[in-house]
Amino acid sequence: RRILFAVLLAAASLDGHAQSSLPPCPTDTTVPWTNCFGTLTLPNGDKYAGEFRDNKMQGEGILYRPLPI
Repeated sequence: RRILFAVLLAAASLDGHAQSSLPPCPTDTTVPWTNCFGTLTLPNGDKYAGEFRDNKMQGEGILYRPLPI
């Protein structure tokens, strides 16, 4: 079940990126991300894949939370 869940989440991320009309965010995370689509790993281990505006998560996106083992 966990593998299927992980595969579905990965597919949703790829699908979401393909539907975004925004350009990819820069690979340099020290510059502000604005009007772009990217993936950010948060300090607590969660990941957000989606739109960024003014260096903040905004618009459509997916928040991933690691599953406990």
